[in-house]
Amino acid sequence: MDKRTESATKLVATSTAVQFVGKLVVMLLGLGTIALITRYLGVAGFGQFTTIFAYVSFLSVFADFGFFAVLVTQLAQGRGEPKKIVSNIMTLRALLGIAIYLVGFAVGLLLPYQDAVKLGIGIIAGAWFGQSVNQTLIGIFQVNQAMVKPVLADILGKLAVLGLVWFSIFLGLPFHMVLVSYFIGAFITLLINLYLVRAYVEVALAFDFSYWLKVIKLAAPMAAVLVFGFIYFKADTVILSLIKGPVDVGIYGVPYKLIEVLLVFPSIFMGTVLPFITRYLANHDARMAGAFAKASHFLILIGLPVLLIGILLAKQLVTLLGGAEFTTAATVMLGSTAVGAPMILQILLVAVFLSYLSHLTTYVVVAAGRQGSLVIPNILFAIANIGLNILAIPYYSYFAAATITVLTELAVLAVSFGIIWVKIGRFLPDFRYVARALTANAILVGLIYPLREVSLPVVLLIAVALYGLLGLGFKLITREELLGVLQLRRGRHATT
Repeated sequence: MDKRTESATKLVATSTAVQFVGKLVVMLLGLGTIALITRYLGVAGFGQFTTIFAYVSFLSVFADFGFFAVLVTQLAQGRGEPKKIVSNIMTLRALLGIAIYLVGFAVGLLLPYQDAVKLGIGIIAGAWFGQSVNQTLIGIFQVNQAMVKPVLADILGKLAVLGLVWFSIFLGLPFHMVLVSYFIGAFITLLINLYLVRAYVEVALAFDFSYWLKVIKLAAPMAAVLVFGFIYFKADTVILSLIKGPVDVGIYGVPYKLIEVLLVFPSIFMGTVLPFITRYLANHDARMAGAFAKASHFLILIGLPVLLIGILLAKQLVTLLGGAEFTTAATVMLGSTAVGAPMILQILLVAVFLSYLSHLTTYVVVAAGRQGSLVIPNILFAIANIGLNILAIPYYSYFAAATITVLTELAVLAVSFGIIWVKIGRFLPDFRYVARALTANAILVGLIYPLREVSLPVVLLIAVALYGLLGLGFKLITREELLGVLQLRRGRHATT
């Protein structure tokens, strides 16, 4: 490995490690908040909560419009003055976000939801607008490998949410005050990041309409990919809410909250890797093959234990997050077996592992400027996903939704990898590494299985410690890599 490749590897590893630690804290705060809310609202009330967030999350992908990927690639490739790039994209994104969330709220008023859900959509739409603007700032920190700052801002925002939710529950305040907590937390995070980002670039409102047109043209293919990709990710919950109601959504919502948390990790990693693979592909750099292999190894390293240990401990995970009520609640029967939240979590974990791998393949397609190749497949995936959910949910409810999610993720992975293989490059992981990872995880499952009834925090700590030793023993990660990450010094700002 040459020094430039080694330096890039260490930089990615350090930035990813910082974000992982930060996101672990954010994850624990978020799960703690959800644990309070599920016990306060119950299955049906949490179903309303989940419906609100699913609907607004559906709107958020329209508000993003692919601007984040354009921002990162434009800054990484040095395509113009950073202030111009950042200010124009943030202004455009903010104006689009205002329009999208207002229209989405108006449409929500016409849907057959309870009044509490309709008002909740308005509150969370405001919170998600703040998150949308904040996402632009995240791109600046990522390009500069300075993710520790927005991670800290995110932690403070989530602490505020947790504290306000606890206070609302303690006082017995109405459902909507719980939602207001998310609104306040989102804007705390945004204001902190607006202050911190000034170290890298000056941000202001900008109205360069010719540049806006250029950005829209660049973002449009990615927007189509995101919109239709997110449709098949969130449409099931919205369809479930319209056909079955809050109890079914509540049962589905607890495992889905866990899945959303787990899907943060590949997004962090690929967001860190994106500037590097963009440069490698743009310059036809031979290091791209190694970067793809290393990235796939890391995602397999993380994804396999998430899948296998998650399946093993599904009941305990649901109990921890939702309480005993969610482990026994069920409205679907398969023969004599009641299908509840634990089984749904096990099914969705398969989708999570597939999604870990498809994060890599999709980001590579985007980095290569081939996102247009994903548009038609994603449209077809969305149509198929929605059609299957409409047909199957009336009979099999959340079980159908979870199964269709797995099938869709498998199709996404197959198609995005096929695009890479045919149009970009024949990149593969090292299958010897894959074999070692499978062996290490098989041993881990064997060791944890007798401990599955032990206290969940204890068994998870044991699993992490054992996997660390197995990872070193099977050379899934080396001592030299760990030491190199700790010794890495921060590089110069990319936007200066």
